[in-house]
Amino acid sequence: MFASPEYLSENNIIYEPADIQNHKCINFSISQNNKKFSWKYIDKSTAHSNGTDQIHVFDSMLATKFLAINGNGIVQLFRFAVQEELQSGKLVEILPECSQDNQWEFCFLYPQSNKNSAKLRVFIDYFSKQIK
Repeated sequence: MFASPEYLSENNIIYEPADIQNHKCINFSISQNNKKFSWKYIDKSTAHSNGTDQIHVFDSMLATKFLAINGNGIVQLFRFAVQEELQSGKLVEILPECSQDNQWEFCFLYPQSNKNSAKLRVFIDYFSKQIK
């Protein structure tokens, strides 16, 4: 979970995952089926989901990141997607001890005719190594 320093300075301190319920959360969804991605984090070895729906963005993870950078709330994104913003100080990680890195599921969609493609296999293997 990430937020801008400005957002964090203007809002209540977050000590534990339950505190997230009192904040603006920027959620990502796929508009085609309105599927909302649940927020997951680890708290004492238990996974929890956040039910807050205060800002809802469809089909654009970049838009969720933009909103967070500009102080509009907290976002949960892949660490690799915000690495540059973390290094520049535009975003700050919230509750890193509760992070569920590498717990996201990915799927690859490709034509049936490509299922035995060596190029596809190399790409999938490369991508899988990069997100670990």
